[in-house]
Amino acid sequence: MTDNQNLSFMDEAVRLIEVVADRQISSTQAIKTIIIEKNGKQYIALQKWWRESHEEPWREGKGFHFEGSEAKEAIESLKKALDELK
Repeated sequence: MTDNQNLSFMDEAVRLIEVVADRQISSTQAIKTIIIEKNGKQYIALQKWWRESHEEPWREGKGFHFEGSEAKEAIESLKKALDELK
């Protein structure tokens, strides 16, 4: 299980609201879906997180910060892609 309270954001203006999903790839890599707040606005963040060892805090990797409408569009696109895989 990952330590979701030990997240290190590159932008100090970002505040963690909630960890919605956490897919641990290894003890040093994870993909997290979280709700964050930045400059008074909330976003859904889907990002890869990494750390040098399991004792270190998680660091942000590449990913996306979605507003609500952007998240809906992304979900629809992913649903279409998933249907194509079947």
